[in-house]
Amino acid sequence: MRTMNFWTPSMILLLLFSISTTGAWAQSKSINGRVTDSAGDGLPGVNVYLKGSATGTITDFNGDYQVTNVSPSDILIYSFIGYKSQEIQAGNQSQINVTLNEDVEELQEVVVIGYGTQERKDITGSVTSLKPAEILKQPALTATQSIQGRTSGVQVITDGSPGSAPNVRIRGVGSVSAGVNPLYVVDGVISSDIRNINSADIISMDILKDASSTAIYGVRGANGVIIITTKSGQKGKMKINYDGSYGVKTPLNRVEMADAQGFAQFNNQALMRDGKAPQFDENYEGPETDWFDAITRTGSFTQHALSVSGGSDRSTYFASVGYFAESGLMQDNDYERLNARINNTYQVAKWLNIGNNLNIASINVANQNNRNFNTAYKQAPQIPVKNEDGSWGFSEFSNVGNPVASIEYNNNLINTVRYQNNFFAEAKFWDKITLKSSFGIEGEKLNKTNYSPVFYVNANQQRDVSSLSIGYQDYSYWVWDNTVNYNDQFGKHRINVLAGTTAESRFQYEHGGSRQDVPNDPRFWYLNLGDPETATNYHKANQKNTRNSYIGRASYSYDDKYLFTGTIRRDGSSRYPSHNRWGTFYAIGLGWRLSEENFLKNVSWIDNLKLRASYGQNGNDNIGDNAFLYTISNNLDYLFGQDATNHQGATITGVKDTNLKWEVTTEQTLGLEYGFLDGRLFGEIEYYDKVTTDAIFAMRIPSAFGGRNFQTNVGTIRNRGVEFMITWADQINEDWSYSLSTNWTNNKNVLEELNGGIPVIGGNIGSGQNVTLTTEGYPIGSFFVYDAIGVFQSQEEIDYYVNEMGYLLQPDAKPGDLIYRDVNGDGKIDDEDVVYAGSYQPKVYYGINASVTFKAFDLSVDFYGNLGNQVYNGLRGSRFGNENVTAAQVRDRWTPENPSTIHPGASNDFPLRSTYYVESGNFFRLNNLTLGYTLPQHICKKLKMEKLRMYATAQNPWMHQQYSGFTPELSGGVTGSGIEYDAYPMSTTYMLGINVGF
Repeated sequence: MRTMNFWTPSMILLLLFSISTTGAWAQSKSINGRVTDSAGDGLPGVNVYLKGSATGTITDFNGDYQVTNVSPSDILIYSFIGYKSQEIQAGNQSQINVTLNEDVEELQEVVVIGYGTQERKDITGSVTSLKPAEILKQPALTATQSIQGRTSGVQVITDGSPGSAPNVRIRGVGSVSAGVNPLYVVDGVISSDIRNINSADIISMDILKDASSTAIYGVRGANGVIIITTKSGQKGKMKINYDGSYGVKTPLNRVEMADAQGFAQFNNQALMRDGKAPQFDENYEGPETDWFDAITRTGSFTQHALSVSGGSDRSTYFASVGYFAESGLMQDNDYERLNARINNTYQVAKWLNIGNNLNIASINVANQNNRNFNTAYKQAPQIPVKNEDGSWGFSEFSNVGNPVASIEYNNNLINTVRYQNNFFAEAKFWDKITLKSSFGIEGEKLNKTNYSPVFYVNANQQRDVSSLSIGYQDYSYWVWDNTVNYNDQFGKHRINVLAGTTAESRFQYEHGGSRQDVPNDPRFWYLNLGDPETATNYHKANQKNTRNSYIGRASYSYDDKYLFTGTIRRDGSSRYPSHNRWGTFYAIGLGWRLSEENFLKNVSWIDNLKLRASYGQNGNDNIGDNAFLYTISNNLDYLFGQDATNHQGATITGVKDTNLKWEVTTEQTLGLEYGFLDGRLFGEIEYYDKVTTDAIFAMRIPSAFGGRNFQTNVGTIRNRGVEFMITWADQINEDWSYSLSTNWTNNKNVLEELNGGIPVIGGNIGSGQNVTLTTEGYPIGSFFVYDAIGVFQSQEEIDYYVNEMGYLLQPDAKPGDLIYRDVNGDGKIDDEDVVYAGSYQPKVYYGINASVTFKAFDLSVDFYGNLGNQVYNGLRGSRFGNENVTAAQVRDRWTPENPSTIHPGASNDFPLRSTYYVESGNFFRLNNLTLGYTLPQHICKKLKMEKLRMYATAQNPWMHQQYSGFTPELSGGVTGSGIEYDAYPMSTTYMLGINVGF
């Protein structure tokens, strides 16, 4: 991997940490402690002050605090919105740890919603919030990985490769052509990727799931919205915080492959099946190669985050630098990120605040081809990585390459510098009207280098001349929001009205070139050092799109019982033709706090009971920039004239729908929030029905008019489900507290209508075979394969399997082959006989989370699982012949001496896609196990620090699965997920970490 580039802004930020802290360690009589919630997580921003005095402080990001000049007679008050206040006399104590319970009668927790905030008790939509402790509990590249198993309605599918972004699906898959990823909003800047954000910088993550909460984002909110707010400084002395962790990565699950003897037996039998002589030594006793071991290593995980924060009455600051590095399981597969952040706020007048949030990240990636795992799976164990003479080992009997050589000669490097910045100004008038203007920018500079040297493994794996290709990608985006907010309360009425405009612009281009005969030395990987006669250049078409929107939202509450939220957004997008460019999206949310009614208000065991319902629409414009525009293809050869001279020309080569319009998602929900037994038992249950109409699919023009395909609005996709969350949390005494929670989501996805559109084929497993079909009446990305109903035991069974005319249904079959069902009864086995064999989309996904705290120790356990989905074993089902197989395939295969009605015999025929390779995707995994210890405050005081916490974490240490491959958790495209063909195996990470504050 190339050396990390330490750009100038990061060096400037690093200087912040050399600020003199003279006087910061001056000591006085004080009380230290930590304030936590009922789940044991630290609460930031809690007010801690002396009763009847202005002396006090607020807790830091981890819930820690320190109050000076305290006498034994003083009473400390601990208060925080949404929680019950506590009063404790100081006495002779030097350390006071406090647990605050939620005040379910008030429920004044403030959550971030689109273009503002709202008290939890007034929300009529479906919004889930994660705290910093929950985000940091699972150190990972992105904060979205911490969502997995922690909230209902949100499915997170992770890939084990370094630097990969997880697939996040909120309430199912709602599109095929217009994108399914949620919208990310980071400090007001809209983004599609948050891998550049350091998780330690995040103060809150709010997930908007239904139309009532997402409609304010209109065209961008169809797939849900994740709002990320980063930390800001607080008034008071400068605070320094360090978070660091280091761990090692090992494979979570290994597949036992056949040894040399089993390999020889299986392949000899396959050869003899075809009437060929055996070629492999079944008595081989020489060295064997474990190809999975040969291409893998013990990976590593390193993370550091250092921050300073503070402020005065007129300004606050938060600055941080972070380093993240991950070495993957595959050799030479690495990811490295260095990022820096500065968040500032300034009060320039009593009525005016301004500020900025700046984040810059430099990322280096050394990529490897995931297909190397497929190659290692298939290569013969008798083949050495290298021969005794130093040459590469290879098989003479198959086209399987040497995966170690593939890694050795691969140089695929990417360097990215990415930045986000948000400038804002907020003016407040008469304590009721707030004007806010926010201008956000995001940009990315990406450099790609791919070098292939001269090498020779065998005739099928070699390169006679070196080649170098270099590409450059430039991306820029800006968004400008202007809003006015009116907030008022009179009598039993409370009203909030928001109105504003927002404009966006996105631009991207890419260009590059290549040359051959470039020296094999990274110092000389420049195009001008290659052969100019071999030069090629490319410039991809510029991509540009703009949006303009008008937004409005009104919230009303009467007597804290009856709630109303109405949202409307008028969106215009350049991605649609002028006559369909504008769309209006809206939502209505209603809430009824039954617990505030007189007939329930005095029921002692009922703390909160709120019924809410919503209905609304969102659009989706995540299609290509030229989806409706005819474009011209250049450099087309044309013979013209009597001498048939070759000329270059240009013409229109595609067909476009000039009437293309929005995909529209309409959603209705009904939910119940509850809290019982003095806040110890709480949760929610919600039903949703989410329908996407005018979904974009391909349609075919009649052959008389050219027979070409074009994209148009013809589909209807429905996601319908139930979400359930419940938590029990209790404080037993001053030393013990615990919590147990679970969440379950049941989602049913179906493509209800296609209206003449073309079903989408996906899931390529080689040899031209595809295993998924997205068609009317079934879930998106469903498996459609031949129905394997048994194994031929003898030639007599083959001869007996005939149609009505007496012709063999499988004339080329041999004993030990799979039997395929003639589904439509037409007397032959063909593509009309494929059957639905399930979907990669689970019917249920769930999480179980538990924690316990005893004095200074804390223990948390998180589980995650899927039920009701299928996966396709493409590793088994894509065999070209004379390749390795699993030990189970050798052990369980059909032979005349070992008859089997389930498992076929050895064969070198490319397997026909069938139900035999479709397996259960159910799994139950221990997602995270963390044991922590927080150093007592009196010891921290002696060490001149505010806090010190140490922890040990195991991520993915155990999984129960029915699937026979590496992992059933398989990411991929919308129509091609759930297939293990070139997937990266899941890893287990064991790490140690420390958190120190001064």
